[in-house]
Amino acid sequence: MVKDTPCAVGEDPSITRPQDVIQLTREVVRPIAMRLLDFYEFKSPTAKRKAFEAGFIVRMANQMHEFDWKRVAITMGVFDKMAKDSKKLVDP
Repeated sequence: MVKDTPCAVGEDPSITRPQDVIQLTREVVRPIAMRLLDFYEFKSPTAKRKAFEAGFIVRMANQMHEFDWKRVAITMGVFDKMAKDSKKLVDP
């Protein structure tokens, strides 16, 4: 997370403006990480804890500055529309 200005496409704020990078404590991050790990098929609390302690979330998050977030938003909109349209077919 960064303060103030959103990251530019391809920007790594830890290099370009480290003073704006918000450092969260492990106590804050841990419950969030446990929920995120569900999406990576770490189902048991033990597996999640091991993945968290091994730095799995950090390794996955380091590349987020490389995403084209406009394209991600457009893609999510397409999937949302598809989900709504398919729901109409099932529940008219």
